[in-house]
Amino acid sequence: PKDWPSGKPLYVSLRAKNGAEGWSKWISTASVMLDRTGPVLGRAWVTAADPGPISRPEALYMATPEVIVHWESLADAESGLASLAFAVGASLDDVTEWLPLPQVPTQDGEYTLRVPAANGTAPSLYVMLRAQNAAGLVTVTRIKTRVVFDATPPRPTGALTLTVGERHPLPPSPSAIAASVTRLHISWDPFTDAQSGVLEYAIMVGTAAS
Repeated sequence: PKDWPSGKPLYVSLRAKNGAEGWSKWISTASVMLDRTGPVLGRAWVTAADPGPISRPEALYMATPEVIVHWESLADAESGLASLAFAVGASLDDVTEWLPLPQVPTQDGEYTLRVPAANGTAPSLYVMLRAQNAAGLVTVTRIKTRVVFDATPPRPTGALTLTVGERHPLPPSPSAIAASVTRLHISWDPFTDAQSGVLEYAIMVGTAAS
């Protein structure tokens, strides 16, 4: 019944009356508790398991296939927490398999989750949490930060051009440069990186080709 209280012990009791209007003593069941609401989660977020990841407001780019899922203020006041599970999908609604936490979840915690590499059909992934209480009610939390595991470095698309001053391009591999050269201009076609993008370039000058 809707008017029965939630989160409090309830007992079912029974007694009988005979033909002489005599009532027996009450007998009662063990206590039961109604729980009509799922677990409540304060917040959840993800960080990269490897040091030095590139984190942007909209996405987390990683060089290793592991992400740490963090949560805070996970609770269920009525029947208590029973389990917590994780999923990785190509969208916030794409769930094919839930991976259970091997122990009963605590109020605050973290879990290292392995993620697949980004590819052309699913360049971004999302992490979801599913908390369940002892009454079987479930709450799903979707973390909106995109997770990208990028295992490939940027790729050059053209040659590196070296120019004396700004007017005299040199061959790709000059064997000698005039001693009077005091200024070199370097140009190149942009590198490409389909997964996490090109963040910066580095130039090195040395006595041998890299």
